Amino acid sequence: MAKQGIIPRRLASVHPPTCSSCLFAKATRQQSRHKHWTEKTVVKTPGQVVSVDQLISPTPGLVAQMTGILTKKRYTCATIYVDQCSGLGFVYLQKSTSADETIMGKTAFEAYAKQHGATIKAYHADNGVFCANKWVDECRRLEQTLTFAGVNAHHSNGLAEQRIRMANDAINEAPNLRDEKGRSPLQLFSQTDIQTHNKHWIPLGCPAYVLDPKLGQGFLNKWEARSRVGIYLGRSPNHGRNVALVLNQLTGLVLPQFHVTIDKGFNTVKQDKYDTHWQMRAGLQVPKKGAMPPSN
Repeated sequence: MAKQGIIPRRLASVHPPTCSSCLFAKATRQQSRHKHWTEKTVVKTPGQVVSVDQLISPTPGLVAQMTGILTKKRYTCATIYVDQCSGLGFVYLQKSTSADETIMGKTAFEAYAKQHGATIKAYHADNGVFCANKWVDECRRLEQTLTFAGVNAHHSNGLAEQRIRMANDAINEAPNLRDEKGRSPLQLFSQTDIQTHNKHWIPLGCPAYVLDPKLGQGFLNKWEARSRVGIYLGRSPNHGRNVALVLNQLTGLVLPQFHVTIDKGFNTVKQDKYDTHWQMRAGLQVPKKGAMPPSN
């Protein structure tokens, strides 16, 4: 990105800082002999072959809601789809690893691919849920080829295995080093030159200041706060790229917001104090005796 001028060019020669999380999570034994494993199928078009794999998280994830009482259900796993031609990835969050829910993710991914002008023709997967009769029958129904990695040979499905450890959206929109023109996986998959502007690249979880809706309805006391702070959860998949999903720290609801200012550098975190009412409402934190979160 620095060489193409997307971000400051001076960053092209900067050595990336060491990430302690990566050192903890990726420690391996040094091998005396190295083997470079690659996918055997030569893919030339988006959707020709898609690698698919699942991950299970020991930390349950919050199920975002726009209305109603917060559910106690949690995301516990995800299915990752990676197109072998473009490198584009798609992550579908799930509450379980059942075949029915995994097929729902498959349907969601194929609908996403269709929006970008691609048709999925084949899958390459590990064993496990992808060997289930329901998944196999679904692939046959849509006339899709299905191949599997060998037992104890997860390296043959390396594309999906590696994507589990990385930020999917960042990879989708960053230049693909294997492409001669430096196009991103999203550009290659959709076969278009349109790229997401870097102003829409925002870190997950940073403070988001949402304009008070009273300002659009009439008079607001000048001594009152003109915005409330929430937590940025990413771009809305159903709106324009400048619409953000923001978690309300009082109610725990997640709403698409347009009139919002986002602190990308987390600078205000050290200046302000933040409550945890939404965590108590979602059941992620046990409230203290006599302490009840506000109703709105």
